[in-house]
Order: sequence, then structure tokens, then C-alpha cells
Amino acid sequence: MSESISTQEQPLTALWASHKGWLAKLLQLGALESKIWLTSSAQLLALMCGMLMLLTSAWLLTLAMVAVLLWQAGLPLVAVMALMVLLLLLSALLVYRVIRLTLQRMDISRTIELLLNHQEDE
Repeated sequence: MSESISTQEQPLTALWASHKGWLAKLLQLGALESKIWLTSSAQLLALMCGMLMLLTSAWLLTLAMVAVLLWQAGLPLVAVMALMVLLLLLSALLVYRVIRLTLQRMDISRTIELLLNHQEDE
């Protein structure tokens, strides 16, 4: 009887060992993928910050160019500067609205409510 138990345990032990090795490799793969993802995310964030600086500089230089052209066209310097400040404030307002809309779309409480309602329905 003990021979039949030991012969049954050998395939189970081998199966458990193979699954254990497979699970360890899967966890290692997941850890490696998360490290790659984290590194790529940090690099992407740095590139986006650089791009933001370039776009901001381009926007301000464009406004400066328009201001110089308006001033050379004969508009008073104070009026040109006031117009440029108004354009900057309007662009800041536009960016603020986009940020606010994005934050409203990312409402976590709404997601939690949807998940809780879905679980109650089941």
C-alpha cells in the first residue's frame, strides 16, 4: 500500500515542482516588465517636460514677435503690452479649463460607485 502512495506522490511532486518553477519565472517576468515600464515612464515624463519647455518658449517668442510687429506698425507700446498680457491670460484660462475637464473625467468616486453598483447587481 505504501508503494502505491509513493508512486502516486511522485507525479504530483513533479507536477508541483514544474508549476512552482513556472510561477517563479512568471513572477520574475512580471518584475522585469514593471522595471522596464517604470524606467520608460520616467523617461517619457522627462521628455514631456522638455517638450513643455520648448512649446512654452515658442509661444512666448511668438507673442513677442507679434508685439514687436504691432509696435512697429504704430500702436502704442502700452497698448501692445496690455494686449499681450490679455492673450497670455486667455491662454492660461484655456489651459485651466482643459485641466479642470480632465480632472472631472478622472473622478475616482464615480468609478468606485459604478463598481459598487455593479457588484450589488450580481
